[in-house]
Amino acid sequence: MYAALWPTLIFVLTLFLAIRRPRGLPVGWSACGGAALALLTGVVDLQDVRDVTDVVWNATLAFVAIILISLVLARRSPAISVAAVVKGSPWSIVFSPSACMWSYTVCAARD
Repeated sequence: MYAALWPTLIFVLTLFLAIRRPRGLPVGWSACGGAALALLTGVVDLQDVRDVTDVVWNATLAFVAIILISLVLARRSPAISVAAVVKGSPWSIVFSPSACMWSYTVCAARD
């Protein structure tokens, strides 16, 4: 009965912090705190972390790649501007110095 006490308390605390977000605490910090607490209390050990990482590393890497692609595509206006300059030809973007300079100018102006 007491074997499930720590995991349950850690789960409830982490869930509470993730939902309530006291003082604007980001959800990621709540999750990291719950993970650290689980490691410190011995609910999980480093071998468990390694086993899970071995199973899900490729899905995690794909998820991170999707997030990065989404961030790049969210700033699509420079890409649309460059495509308009080269009239939609991908080879013109690669081989045209003016298109390269235009793309650099548009991207630099946005930052």
